[in-house]
Amino acid sequence: MKCADKKGRTLTAEKSASGGATPLDFPSPDVSDFVLPGEPVGLIPRARLESGLIVTIESLVPPPVGEVDQIRLQYARKNSDEWTTLDERVVVGEPEGWKPQDFTIPSTFLVSAENEGAFELRYEHLHWAGNDSISPSVRIHIDKVPPNGAFAPERMVFDFSSPITDATFGEHDYLEARIPPWAGDQVDVQVKFAWLKAELPEGPGDVVQIGPFPITPYGTVRIPKAQVIAAGNGRCCGIYVLIDKAGNISRYSKYQLMDVALNQ
Repeated sequence: MKCADKKGRTLTAEKSASGGATPLDFPSPDVSDFVLPGEPVGLIPRARLESGLIVTIESLVPPPVGEVDQIRLQYARKNSDEWTTLDERVVVGEPEGWKPQDFTIPSTFLVSAENEGAFELRYEHLHWAGNDSISPSVRIHIDKVPPNGAFAPERMVFDFSSPITDATFGEHDYLEARIPPWAGDQVDVQVKFAWLKAELPEGPGDVVQIGPFPITPYGTVRIPKAQVIAAGNGRCCGIYVLIDKAGNISRYSKYQLMDVALNQ
């Protein structure tokens, strides 16, 4: 791919314009402050997307006093060679030497519905003497889609039927339920759940949840008997939400009202 600077110079990803420095002479963007370890590579927590992100070039050989370098932070989708500039800086050589340069990945880019999945970041360095270079790229991954997408996960599955009595617990101090499969991410997913009297309230943010705990499809959760007792007898239900590695939270699950008749 070729990129043209404001003076009309062209730059390829294999060789600098002057034939001198190669792309490896310029550092790749440092994203270590905001990406999570493991898979997918470069995953950014959902909570960090709203305010924008900063990458900084802490140290670099500056241009001579009075000379000018131009540095651009650019992105491309995975496996694409179409690079777009996110932010840029004009660096004028000063007697004090290099000053750290901050580049912003704007929140408008991060939260845009069309920007989902894996992207590459790089710097394009337009050198004062024409010794231009492109940095190695680094991966970031944007995930704004919660488990099961826009749909409520299926209801908990119990191995017993209504009504729930003291005998339902047997020797245990909990009720066990299975979490059915869901669409979307299957790895590093967690669950939070609750036992409620009657139906889910209009303000579900007030629901006191248990967890989070790691969960896999067909995995189990244990609803403490104390929670069932606290909710009281009558029509009750178990609900849950799923949380993926990025922190996206699913809708509340579907549920089935069950009769509770304890101490009777």
